[in-house]
Amino acid sequence: MKDLEILEKLEFVCPSIKSDASAMFLKNQMDKYYFRSGLDFLVQHNGYRPKNIHLVIGPAGAGKSSLLFAQIFDLIKFNSKTLGDTCKIGLYLSEEKIERFKNSLVKMGLYGAEKSKLTDFLSCFSEKEFKMKNNILKLHGETIIKILREFIKRENIKILFIDNLTTTDPYLDDRHEEISPMAKQLSSLADEFNIPIVIYAHTKGEVNGPDFTMEDIRQKKTITNLAEFVYLVHRFNSTEIPSFLQTRKYRGYPIKNYFHQLTYNKDMGIVAGMMGSSLSSYRMKLKEYREIGKNGI
Repeated sequence: MKDLEILEKLEFVCPSIKSDASAMFLKNQMDKYYFRSGLDFLVQHNGYRPKNIHLVIGPAGAGKSSLLFAQIFDLIKFNSKTLGDTCKIGLYLSEEKIERFKNSLVKMGLYGAEKSKLTDFLSCFSEKEFKMKNNILKLHGETIIKILREFIKRENIKILFIDNLTTTDPYLDDRHEEISPMAKQLSSLADEFNIPIVIYAHTKGEVNGPDFTMEDIRQKKTITNLAEFVYLVHRFNSTEIPSFLQTRKYRGYPIKNYFHQLTYNKDMGIVAGMMGSSLSSYRMKLKEYREIGKNGI
């Protein structure tokens, strides 16, 4: 990284720091976080942290998959020089087959060389396909951890996405005795392989709108307690009101925007942009949303 790029990054992250000693400290910290990002909610606390869990929670239909695609595209855009055969993005799919995921790429307009470039940088594992191939009805939490460990080692995964933790068999079957150990083992995997793990999760079934908290995650809250970073995707059931991404839990630098207003490209099914927002703006939209519901609009 060039000195000018470092200083520009430092200015963006913490414009109040001017001393050479402080700048050098931040530079040393930044060098540890080898995945860069252009997504503001990540940039403001220096992106993906090795050994840390990043947890994204939202109701069904909130746009989590759209955000997941945006994160993967962003990673490739800003880290293409370090990605490839020796460094892969890993995606563990608990709900869908790999072919269906690839079809989603076509829906986004990715064909030929562009699609090939994306799939070259991305290694996928489908829990559903694994069970069908091996004639297994259900997977236990310990087995899922073993699969993930082998997947990380075999594919040389340097950042792992799990979509969706709360639709894995232990969560779906309410196996509480497996959920907490599984969450702890996920944290251990991040530490063992020195990688960030980005986990997507659902809220409880009855929580299907905005204004939820990270306590509303489906099943036990162990993974929420273990995660160093937690983001909430607030969906408004109205085309007139945008969704919001809230940074609810984080470690590191002070952040400027706890809320980001999301814009979607509905044709492509991806988050197309995010703009820093505030709690007051979010509350104003929440009030507007409730008024729409009250009036039956």
